[in-house]
Amino acid sequence: MDALLRAFAAEPRLELRWATPQEYRNEDGSIVVSAGAVGFSAVPRIREVRDHYARD
Repeated sequence: MDALLRAFAAEPRLELRWATPQEYRNEDGSIVVSAGAVGFSAVPRIREVRDHYARD
């Protein structure tokens, strides 16, 4: 999840107001992960993801 959100943060073509997907699933649906797994309390917008990873 962390690597995926870092990729969103690094992509310059994504608009700041866009939100990331609510959750991510593997093909058979046996694994479901949300942005909460890496510390977000709700579905983050690209701006929030960039702010979060800029602190690293």
